[in-house]
Amino acid sequence: MGGQNRYGIAVDSISAMKTLIKALAVVCTAAIVVFAALRLAGTSEEVAKSISVLVLGSITYVHKTLEKDKKQSGFSLTPTGIVDREGYKLHWALLTIYSAIILFVALEFAALLGRSAAVAIKAPSGTSLAAAVGLGHLLLTCPVTYFLGRWIGQRADKHLVLATFLFSAIVRVTEAIREYFSTTDEGFLTYYGFAKNSPRFLITIALATLFFWLIALLGMWRGYRTRLQAYVGYLLKRLPPNTQKTIVDLVYQEAAMQPAN
Repeated sequence: MGGQNRYGIAVDSISAMKTLIKALAVVCTAAIVVFAALRLAGTSEEVAKSISVLVLGSITYVHKTLEKDKKQSGFSLTPTGIVDREGYKLHWALLTIYSAIILFVALEFAALLGRSAAVAIKAPSGTSLAAAVGLGHLLLTCPVTYFLGRWIGQRADKHLVLATFLFSAIVRVTEAIREYFSTTDEGFLTYYGFAKNSPRFLITIALATLFFWLIALLGMWRGYRTRLQAYVGYLLKRLPPNTQKTIVDLVYQEAAMQPAN
């Protein structure tokens, strides 16, 4: 390991965080370029926003590419070589940031699907757009939130509950800020059914954050219970098929010798 600085922070973590910031800068720049290109091509602003946000989902690939020449650290998604159980864990801050970005992209993609579906089925004019978008959110973002929570439960080094809350809150607050400043008063009223200055907007943000958090907590609980299995699975994948079979047979024999519950 790279040791610690005078503040007790791992040097590898500081270096990897700088790489993560660079990766964020790259994907944000790419998203801006995509948005500008789509607008120049005549795409509507709402669709251009949703598509350009999807570019943010490539941050995991960009970060991994920037980190490929470095040794394994708590900020690397895929362990390089064979690591012990501590080395298999990921820094909780990295998981929080990644989870927030992935969920935000999923929200935008779900919203795009919801709007597209509303147009495709020619929904009645009186139908709230929020209903179509909300249906897309439920069908896509709920499973995504659960699996992100499970990912945190399996891989985070500490602060599991805090990580699930932070990524849930960051996403909903960011989404709310984007909607507040990028949507006209009339469009906002049509979408939500109330004005921007209504207290119901804050209540909506709080309830949505709580909703995501509860789903993430469920996934985190499941992931924490299967943390050892996830690590063993990672080790087995590193072994030849014949060795995997031998180990599984040995585990079976050991389990068969145990008294029945």
